[in-house]
Amino acid sequence: MNPTSKAPSDPARQVSRPSAVATRDDLWTRWVMQTAKVWEDIAGIIKKTDVEHIDTDHKILTEITLAINNILGREGSFSLEWVTEQNRVLDHLYIFAEHHFQREERIIADYDLPNADLQKVQHEKFLAMVRSSIDDFQHGRLTVGINLKNRILEWWVNHINHLDHDTFCRENWVQALLKKALTWQELAEITKPSYIDEIDQAHRFMTEITLQLHDSILASGGQERMIDLFRQMEACAVAHFQVEEEMIRRHSLPGLEFQLQQHQNFLRELKGYLVEIQQGTLQPNLVRYQLLNWWIHHVNNVDTGSFALEQLADHILLVASTWEELSPFIRRIGVAVIDEEHRTITGYIMELNQMFAAHAGDTRLYASLQQKFDQLISSTRLHFAREEKIMAERQSQLAKLHVAEHHHFLSMVHSYQEGFLAGRLNMTRNLQRLMLIWWVNHISQYDYPTFGTL
Repeated sequence: MNPTSKAPSDPARQVSRPSAVATRDDLWTRWVMQTAKVWEDIAGIIKKTDVEHIDTDHKILTEITLAINNILGREGSFSLEWVTEQNRVLDHLYIFAEHHFQREERIIADYDLPNADLQKVQHEKFLAMVRSSIDDFQHGRLTVGINLKNRILEWWVNHINHLDHDTFCRENWVQALLKKALTWQELAEITKPSYIDEIDQAHRFMTEITLQLHDSILASGGQERMIDLFRQMEACAVAHFQVEEEMIRRHSLPGLEFQLQQHQNFLRELKGYLVEIQQGTLQPNLVRYQLLNWWIHHVNNVDTGSFALEQLADHILLVASTWEELSPFIRRIGVAVIDEEHRTITGYIMELNQMFAAHAGDTRLYASLQQKFDQLISSTRLHFAREEKIMAERQSQLAKLHVAEHHHFLSMVHSYQEGFLAGRLNMTRNLQRLMLIWWVNHISQYDYPTFGTL
């Protein structure tokens, strides 16, 4: 088992800077930023770090910035609602950026990554720029317009593609981390979750078994202990691979053939390691590193291709007609009233999608669609109010960011309703997809960490 991976980069090297002379790529990047309206328009020019939380934050911050397009579409109305929406977008951007930068700086400190001082300086500059824009807006010196959006987006994309990529790119730190990690918590930062509980629990369990190889080396009777660990690993892998393969087949998810090949290779390697243990030729530390490297690479790259939320949206979420079809992919929080409200709101979203799919262009359904939108917005407001009350009582650290996300979703749904009923917007499959992805992702990434411990 020899996954290819580059040698760690030198932390002391200088961060690459874009040339002062505009290249064809520079012009293309600038054009994409100026014309992008949704994440899919701009994703191709934003580099990934392969650190799940950081890449997800980058996507969300980009989407918040792109949400300015929705405000521009209503420019000229000068209603109180329009002014409030401008302020809300800027506040959301500031709150989320502040949270994201704190996360980045913690990871840099925890793992001794490069560019710590430069990152802090850049973070402070960005927050000051947004804060100044908020102040100017609140004092009537600024309206949210295309120039502001482009200025924020240009800074943001340049920061991700140069400084963040240099700091967090996996080659900088993953090899060293894999060699010294002793706990799941140390590796969780670089392991992408699927947010499907059954799959994520198996990924964690397999990682923890592999980490125990370190203890078996030190313990008396180490050979017997290693044999036992490898047999546990094999049994867990066989069961886990069967679950994944059956799920891929049942829902026509992508990547089955490659998954089968990867699973067979992994099980073959485990059998080879068992033979080496019995012959006394196994090098435990090397094998531990190789297993962790293969496993995390597989989870992050192969499993993500099959089970990413975007894949689930296309193959499951948008085509499901009952809660039972969706429920395995929506995490249960464990608080009955919150889980039941999640089910109710998910049902309204599904009903909207079914109405649009079955009666596209039928103006006779406008009254029914208006009613369904009203039900969705009303139920969601009540649900968010309940969550926010609980967060305030518990003094949740993420409350400010969580509330901003609530405002963002309500604003998104309201803009869809307003645009559709006014004839300015067609509820395309892509818009329905965005709404479902946001909802399922919010439950997994915000509600589960916040309320799952109640």
